[in-house]
Amino acid sequence: MEHRRKAPAARRIPRTAPRPPPPPLTIARSALFLDIDGTLIELAATPDGVRVERDVVELLPALAKGLNGALALITGRTLADADHLFPGLKLPAAGQHGLVRRAADGRVHSHPVPDELSKLRDELEDLA
Repeated sequence: MEHRRKAPAARRIPRTAPRPPPPPLTIARSALFLDIDGTLIELAATPDGVRVERDVVELLPALAKGLNGALALITGRTLADADHLFPGLKLPAAGQHGLVRRAADGRVHSHPVPDELSKLRDELEDLA
């Protein structure tokens, strides 16, 4: 077994003054970005195995309205997959880890896949 040295413990610097209170939370000036898998819905063994609770589907439009539309979904899924989970609801969303975004007006913005990511994907496929 290899002997490893422990990293020195971080020194704690005492505060000279208490932290200020956080700013007040006002709904009119707030936005929510909600992750789908693992937050709005429970994780499943496969992406197709998830189940969306009815109360979540019913709550999201009311929440978006209460936030004056300042609600967006975040996911690693495609936007089409996200829309399939929440039929009839087209909230602003970021899909594929931010590579594709849908704005509040419904326009979809796509970013090109970086060359490095394409090369990495090819290398990982070779390992599979």
